Amino acid sequence: MLAAFLLLAAGASALVHQSPLIDDAPRVNVSLFVMSRCPDARVCENVFEEVLKLDHILSKVHLEVDYLGHIDKNAPYGVECMHGDLECAGNAHQLCVRAHAPLDKFYATLSCMNYGNFPGSIGTVALTKRCATTAGIDWWRSGVGSCIEGKDAEKAGRLAEREAWLTGTEIELPSLPDLDELDEWAEAADLDHLDEEGQKRLRDSVKHTIKEGVTKSCTIRIASTLKHAPRECVVDGGVWKGCDDGHAASDFARVIRQEWDNLQK
Repeated sequence: MLAAFLLLAAGASALVHQSPLIDDAPRVNVSLFVMSRCPDARVCENVFEEVLKLDHILSKVHLEVDYLGHIDKNAPYGVECMHGDLECAGNAHQLCVRAHAPLDKFYATLSCMNYGNFPGSIGTVALTKRCATTAGIDWWRSGVGSCIEGKDAEKAGRLAEREAWLTGTEIELPSLPDLDELDEWAEAADLDHLDEEGQKRLRDSVKHTIKEGVTKSCTIRIASTLKHAPRECVVDGGVWKGCDDGHAASDFARVIRQEWDNLQK
């Protein structure tokens, strides 16, 4: 079952092999407001994976992902999350990947994390590291590993990599249980250490979401120069709501192209 997980994760990384146009043209701002262990977030993230695979969409958007929660200085990571502390960790992990990796590799990592017995082990370093590596992200050199595990872990990790290189051995990725056991394993797992950078990114993201007045995961906002307000679409309880422009991948792509064309005028 683990082999099947890795095979699908590799498929998710197909985003990485796109060749987006590189230019200085203005891009369309797209925001996803989510929670990493929320089923509704998974729905809209899956749709946007298909959006980003469409021709040249990747080069037309500036995508930000922010997270819902409540600031709580007494919580392990400084934030209270609807689905528990493991979700807070998952939120922070995804923020670290988004901050230190290109959009295509971030989204390939996100899709990998969402695969299988959702929410499974989302929020554990083991899963995030496996998915990021599968997406082609260098855990330490990218800055992702340091953001999540800290500088001391980075030093130890780089030393282990050097030793492996000198001895001609491979460093094994953290092991995961069988897919059927992921939920129980994740619930029983101790919370991993989260570096201050990851915690700060989590707090800042939650504060931004609160400032934006967003209360539902998942909320999709596309900045508009054609309308007086952002185009908004919500998934709530598995139901798409308020999506005046439609909620299929082709609908979002059409809107993005329209907005992008208008920005170029």
